[in-house]
Amino acid sequence: MRPTITVDNRVYTLLGYVEDFIPGKGRHYQIDTFDLAVFKVGDKFYAIDNICPHQGGSLSLGEVDDDFVTCPVHEQTFHLTDGKNITVEENDTLTYPVIERDGKIFACLT
Repeated sequence: MRPTITVDNRVYTLLGYVEDFIPGKGRHYQIDTFDLAVFKVGDKFYAIDNICPHQGGSLSLGEVDDDFVTCPVHEQTFHLTDGKNITVEENDTLTYPVIERDGKIFACLT
């Protein structure tokens, strides 16, 4: 079981450490039933569902441009802040709040 912290009555699960992330590159995390793609863009971190709702591609392998990630399978593009698919007006994906505390990255999965 991964360590957790509680912030504002929300439970956040430890994903990794700031130094684990390369800006603009995704990292894949499987935590319980959650399949996550986590990205560092500038000084911000984003977590979204890893599996593209269009054709099941791994978004953690996608190309990042500003606050967007493009699926490597069929080039559907998603906004990292809200999961909206900007390529078509459907097939949005889920996002998860991410915080950094003392060099550790946590996501709220509830």
